[in-house]
Parts: sequence; structure tokens; C-alpha cells
Amino acid sequence: MRTSLSGLILLSALGALAPLTEAHAQPVYYPPPPVYYQPQPVYVQPPPRPYYYGPRPHYVNDPFARPDIYIGVGGLGAFMLGESGPQSFITNGYGLDLMVGARFNRWFALEFNYQASFHNPEYNVFGQNVDNLTIEAFALDGKIFLSHWRVQPYVLFGGGIYVLGDSLSAMAQGPGYQLGGGIDFWAGPWWSVGVKVKYHGVELYNYDNKSDNSYISMVTGGIDLQLHF
Repeated sequence: MRTSLSGLILLSALGALAPLTEAHAQPVYYPPPPVYYQPQPVYVQPPPRPYYYGPRPHYVNDPFARPDIYIGVGGLGAFMLGESGPQSFITNGYGLDLMVGARFNRWFALEFNYQASFHNPEYNVFGQNVDNLTIEAFALDGKIFLSHWRVQPYVLFGGGIYVLGDSLSAMAQGPGYQLGGGIDFWAGPWWSVGVKVKYHGVELYNYDNKSDNSYISMVTGGIDLQLHF
């Protein structure tokens, strides 16, 4: 009888402990740790590498439109459109073109220009050219560039002094103006090749032995090579 009572007490104790044991046996779930997202860097295309020019450190993004000083030489053809006055004797000709210029920014440049064209050739009995009439122009032109980089079209305008003469002396002189345009093709940052066409309107005084005046209309077209510093 005592044994049965002791067994019942033991079974009752084990039954009371069973729920606690099951509660401790259940797994415990913890929330996962928060996930932090780091933003990815955005790649930005770097600007073009600046180009160095000149004796002092100075950088520009467009080496073909920088402020600079340039010199140039070229050849040209001269075509007479008309002459006013009692005599019209100047024929078409050919010549040379020399220039020194300064570009102030990517849009504008000033250019001093010396142009000489040779007309009315005279030949001796051996067929050799011994003399020419020469039209010389000492002019200042303004150039407005319409685009940049390697191909640069432009328009120009200016004025100057014109001299008509031969190999011995000046025959007539007077003021004139130029209007025209051209295109510069840059082969590198230091030199370019250009083509241009100009109209010249010139008033010449003391044009002949009677001291008549004459207005000359002339078109020149040529090609030149320029060095830039």
C-alpha cells in the first residue's frame, strides 16, 4: 500500500513537470538582424583632358579655339569685276597673301593682312616677263568664327589702304574695304590650312595722267598655311 502511494506521488510529480519540460524544449525564434543597404557609387564621365598651351600654365578644353597669335602665308588668284572711269585696263592676276593675327577668344580674331596681286604682264622680245602692274593692300580684317574644333568656318570684314603701281613707282592709291569668308582646317594644335574668298571695293585717286579717279571691284580667292603660337 505504501509502495502504491509512493508511486502515485512520483507519477504526479512527473506529470506536473512534464509541461515545464515541454515548454523548455520548444525552440526560441529571434527576429533576423536588420539589413543595411549601402548605395552604389554613380560613375560620372570625366570631362575631356584640358590641353596645355603657351609659356605659362594655362589650360583649355578646346585647343583649336584658344586665344593665340598666328602668322600665315598663302597664294591667291585675283579676278577683276569692273572699273569705273574713262580707262579700264587692269586684267585678272595672281599674287600672294601674308598675315599676322591675334585670336582673342573662340569667336573673334583681328588680322593684319598684306596682299599683293600682279596684273597686265609685259614681255620682252624673248618672251620673258619684265614688268607687272601691282595692286597692294594693307588691311585690317575682323574674323567671326561660326564653329570650333577642327573645322572652323568664318566670315570677315575690314578695310585698308590700296596702292596701284608698277616696278618703278606708285601710280594711284586710295581706301578700300573687304568682305568675305573662309574655312580653316586644323591639322594639329599648332597649324592649320585655310581657304577664303574676299570681295574688294577700292577707290583709287589720280588713276591716270588726267588725275581721274576709279572704283575697282575685285574678288580674290586663295589658300593659306597658318602657324599658331
